[in-house]
Amino acid sequence: MDYVERWWMRLRKWSPRVDHFSRAIDRFWLTQGALHSAGISYYGFFAAFALLLAAFSGLGFILDADSRILDTVEEWLTTNLPTVDVSTIIAARGTVGMIALVGFIITGIAWVQALRSSVRAVWKLEPEPGNPVLRWLVDLGVLFALGLLLGVTLTIGTILERGLNWTLDVSSLNGFGWIGTTSEVLIGMAVNTVLATALLTVLPRLAMRPARVLMPALWVAVGLELIKTVGRFYITRVEHNPAYQLVTGTVGLLVFLQLFNQTLMFAAAWTATSRRGKVTDLSVKPPIVVADDPE
Repeated sequence: MDYVERWWMRLRKWSPRVDHFSRAIDRFWLTQGALHSAGISYYGFFAAFALLLAAFSGLGFILDADSRILDTVEEWLTTNLPTVDVSTIIAARGTVGMIALVGFIITGIAWVQALRSSVRAVWKLEPEPGNPVLRWLVDLGVLFALGLLLGVTLTIGTILERGLNWTLDVSSLNGFGWIGTTSEVLIGMAVNTVLATALLTVLPRLAMRPARVLMPALWVAVGLELIKTVGRFYITRVEHNPAYQLVTGTVGLLVFLQLFNQTLMFAAAWTATSRRGKVTDLSVKPPIVVADDPE
């Protein structure tokens, strides 16, 4: 054991990147990153559930307005989910939508608060700074801003993917399907990187150089793609097993949230232990410069 520790210390002295990675691991565990990720997952689960209800309600309004979409969805449900009646979706759209909207605001703000306080705790900063009422309003704005950012980035990503697929079709490059697949993964990672950057900087209200947050944000993007890939592989293996179908959705969402939040908390530790440029805490008046990691 002593030999391994001496070898590791020599490696840290030899490579600044290894030293930074080691300090990030220490910061993650010392600030209870795993515990924070569990708390974020708890609130994230209820926020995701409320969001799904809102989407269910929105689908009801769309089905009621467009007969072509209604026929398509009805055919798909008959084949895949015969127990779900389209008329039920349409009839429940109003009540479900109102409950889902109120529920999403409450649970969404709780998720934002948990995520913000957890990232700031990893930075060893005051988790709940400022006036509580003002902080609640800021969190509400952040929630909708993140939703808008998600919508914009996903829209841009979809447009780029469709444009690329159209280019491959008209260029008679259908035999090079790997180009489209690779590009879709890269576009997805770019979208995830933008969202991760927002979660690591905008949400905890920390201003820093892009170079400081870029690699941790890429870490989150790659981790998210791996988690989704493993999740798809798992679902394809158990979707036809009745014993697993009862719990796959709920347990799968919880596992996904836990793994993603652990990845995000380590990225926060990685960012906090970096020494690239100054970091300013914008949550206090006047803003203050955050001290570098002394370790």
